[in-house]
Amino acid sequence: MFDILSDPSRVFNGDETNFLLCPKTGVVLALKGDRNVYEIDRGQAKSSITVMFTFCANGDLTPPMIILPYKRLPGDIATKVPEEWGIGLSDNGWMKAELFYDYINNVLHPYLLKKGQMFPIILFVDGHKTHLTLQVSELCTNLKIILIALYPNCTRILQPADVAAFFPLKCAWKQNVQHDRLHKIRPIINDLNNRFAAVPLEQRLSLDEQMCATKIGHYMKQYLPNKPHKWGFKLFLICSVYGFAHKFEIYTGGDKHHRINDEPDLGPTGNTVVRLTRIVPRRANHIIYFDNYYTSVPLVTYLAKEGIYCLGTIQSNRIPNNKLPDKKTLMKRTVPRGHHEEQVANVDGIDISAVVWKDNKPVTLLSTYTGAMPVTTISRYDKATKQRVSINCPNVIKDYNTHMGGVDLLDSFVGRYHITRKSRKWTNRLFFHLLDVTIINSWLLYKKTLKQTRSDTRPLNLCKYRLELANSLCNLGVQGNSTKRGCPSSSSLEAELQLKKKRGPAQTMPPKDVRQDKTDHWQKWGDRARCKYPNCKGYTFTYCEKCQVSLCYNRDNNCFYKFHTE
Repeated sequence: MFDILSDPSRVFNGDETNFLLCPKTGVVLALKGDRNVYEIDRGQAKSSITVMFTFCANGDLTPPMIILPYKRLPGDIATKVPEEWGIGLSDNGWMKAELFYDYINNVLHPYLLKKGQMFPIILFVDGHKTHLTLQVSELCTNLKIILIALYPNCTRILQPADVAAFFPLKCAWKQNVQHDRLHKIRPIINDLNNRFAAVPLEQRLSLDEQMCATKIGHYMKQYLPNKPHKWGFKLFLICSVYGFAHKFEIYTGGDKHHRINDEPDLGPTGNTVVRLTRIVPRRANHIIYFDNYYTSVPLVTYLAKEGIYCLGTIQSNRIPNNKLPDKKTLMKRTVPRGHHEEQVANVDGIDISAVVWKDNKPVTLLSTYTGAMPVTTISRYDKATKQRVSINCPNVIKDYNTHMGGVDLLDSFVGRYHITRKSRKWTNRLFFHLLDVTIINSWLLYKKTLKQTRSDTRPLNLCKYRLELANSLCNLGVQGNSTKRGCPSSSSLEAELQLKKKRGPAQTMPPKDVRQDKTDHWQKWGDRARCKYPNCKGYTFTYCEKCQVSLCYNRDNNCFYKFHTE
């Protein structure tokens, strides 16, 4: 025994530890003077994995065993784990006696044999019940491993693994790991952003925030008192003028976002604009509109150097060496309504125009492509004369008001018809909101396609479009492969079917995707009714069981076949 203890290469210490998937920062915010400070539990703070380590007294580390809370090992994990490492599965992710036996027999001992280790060896473990079983004792005896269990409640003193190994490992893990607070829905977010960005961008785009209204208790929930929906998750979107969302980003608080391609650090709001505009082609005459929450001189200068024009309202104190009149001066009665002033400056080779205009209140705008000229007139209500009057309006004001409302238009579409299903899970609430945005994007593409093809078919409104989409998704067969994906059909047959259903007893016509899915369309015998196929005036007793539509099926006419194929 003393010969073994005198040789550090034959003394080992084995122990388990857990690694938090969401490492805590160690900083807790509290009111000054509070005696008791409680840490707020953040979402996945308790999610962790257990790892079994064995350290040698000479400093060597043997392959570990990772214990995962799965009943069946996922294939992507099995292919990424090194060959010499061990993988254990348990219901709660904790160590079990069977796993400890498997670790010694299949991980530790084969590694020591391959390394040429001299036996016997000493293995110190704590007094946990998973380490002290008859099977483990017999195995260690056969493998020439002297198993020594330390006395309870003294392992923190006698066991060196906690201080010498686990402490630096966890410190490095805490500093390097970057936990994604949206990891549960990250695949959906990435897939939607990729699909939205695949749609060609228009010249003019607007950038603004959006609220996913909810009062679910979660640390990412925001309170914005100036919004119609004050509580919820905040999203940043870049949209077209007609409300199509090309890219979105969910606000998660203090997450660190990596800057790429030498992007400058423009602050939290400026960096958000930089990340969302990565999808915008450079030097293609694109124009971005945003409000005073984002606008700054460094931001517009950076975008102009990248070949992207921009226009946005700005706070006067964000303009260095501002020579425009302040709010107190403009609000004097001697200054007429509609008065404006413009200043032009060159910053790093970029011409920037700053315009202040007095309406009910002064507003200041910053632009890299337009200015105050030409000045037009607009109509405003005058409280003194109690009638509408014409006042001057700079071109930059009219341009901003015309193209800034893309995100607000999308908000109005979401507010009309949205998923009202309640859920206590924050992931479900965000998923429902993203699903609403996706449906609206598809509806806008559907209308745009009809307009470009110059079809005479009147486009469906949002309510009817959602009903058609829901009907198609619920009834579409999973075995049919001949149907084409896309928006509701605009063929002449569809129009004739909708026209003929008004004659006789009402029968709801299924969408084209359901008619042609070739799944469960069976003929059944029913009451005598008029055939619903266009240009057929006959009566029939047969109808489609799935579509619930009366159709002829006789020697002269096979409307049933034509209805489900044309």
